[in-house]
Amino acid sequence: MKELTMKELGRATRRSVRQLERLGTDRGIERRNRERHPVLQEGSAHGSAGALTATADRETCASASAPDRACRVMILSAAVGGGHNAAAEGLREELAATTREAHVTLCNGLGRTRGVLRVFLERFTRWQLVHCPAVYSGLYLLGVRWRPGRSLNSRLLYRISRAHLASLIAEHRPDIVVCTYPGVTAPLALMRLRGEIAIPVCALITDLASLHFWAHPGVDLHLASYAESLEEIERIAAGVDTKIVRPPLRSTHWRPRRRSLACLTLGLDPEAPVVVISGGGWGVGNLAGAIAAALAIAGIQVVVVCGENQQAHVALGARFGSIPRVTVLGFSHEMADLLAAASVLVHCTGGITCLEAAAHRCPVVAYGLRAGHIAHNTSAMVRHGLVEHAGDARRLTALLEKAIRSPPPAPSPIGDRQSAASAVLELADLWASAKRSGRDPRRRPEAYSPAACRREEYSRWSSSVHSGR
Repeated sequence: MKELTMKELGRATRRSVRQLERLGTDRGIERRNRERHPVLQEGSAHGSAGALTATADRETCASASAPDRACRVMILSAAVGGGHNAAAEGLREELAATTREAHVTLCNGLGRTRGVLRVFLERFTRWQLVHCPAVYSGLYLLGVRWRPGRSLNSRLLYRISRAHLASLIAEHRPDIVVCTYPGVTAPLALMRLRGEIAIPVCALITDLASLHFWAHPGVDLHLASYAESLEEIERIAAGVDTKIVRPPLRSTHWRPRRRSLACLTLGLDPEAPVVVISGGGWGVGNLAGAIAAALAIAGIQVVVVCGENQQAHVALGARFGSIPRVTVLGFSHEMADLLAAASVLVHCTGGITCLEAAAHRCPVVAYGLRAGHIAHNTSAMVRHGLVEHAGDARRLTALLEKAIRSPPPAPSPIGDRQSAASAVLELADLWASAKRSGRDPRRRPEAYSPAACRREEYSRWSSSVHSGR
């Protein structure tokens, strides 16, 4: 990837901002987000969801009355890609499946639709990954990997998010808060560290590596989907409890599926291998190159999922739609069937789709996008033997042929772990019991001055990870 000078990065960023002004008026994207990821809705985890009166512009969550015995769980997510919302929905389903009654509120933790965080972290990030990944890599290097930039970003997130997060908590009075997006976890954990909120905070981590902002010393409990991420979590937030839990996937991914039945459901030939190509919720990466590399193998079927990228959906349909063995989809709710039918998955972003593939025993090849956190996450997954990586089309074709010829991977043990929902409810019960007895199970720095909290934060967080990690 070409290295950008600071002058070139500045020019590219200014061009990005001009594009962003046009992006900011795209209400169609917001409408599709609400239809596909209804995380701005709230209701009881048992029985009817109740009245869903949240509006997109207010970005608040309607609050129905919850029984006194119900545990109030607030889940904060963000529409940055599709994985964070998918994890939030998966956790809500898990809570609904428990025997304990829980009242669940799902909210976008980044605030109002036209607020600075929504525009920058959702729309601007999307534009960067689709049109200019080099800009995203440069900003990620400066704002996350570089220690001073990371500290500055943490403080900016805290100052911008503090009022909104405090308002949500005051309005819904949850017993526990769970965050599925690191840009919400970091400011909320800092509020917790400084004693501004008195309820426990859980960080639900679905990435393997590059966990700055996912993990934080102010969090009460980290819930990690990968055992391999424990070392990095410990470096960032030494001493904070961490549990390895079953990934918070929708229940459809845990139900056994026969490949032949999944193929018939999707209108595919059960006798021919299937290669599924995904660019994540935003449909990013070199999808056309992946299709061409897959078509070099005779007798296979190719299904490409473009997510919310309508431009890619139209372009790929026009280019490959006339080929009978190629199916081009937009945003799909049938990922469970697709992964059950797939002989191999080609994925560009390394997000929660890789965890879904593991649940279906589907091998994964990473290809088409190495930018920012995606590059670090993919490298870690390759290092731990969880995925293969193809640097070019020829290598991708070879890896696809290898995966098709090989038997399916052994069943993954991730489905046998404790669920994230049970870990959340256990912590909520612990704090409720402590509150009744007048004690705090974890000493918090409520009595510290803000300066003392800052010293503790920097000594345990910023200095624990150098800029190259």
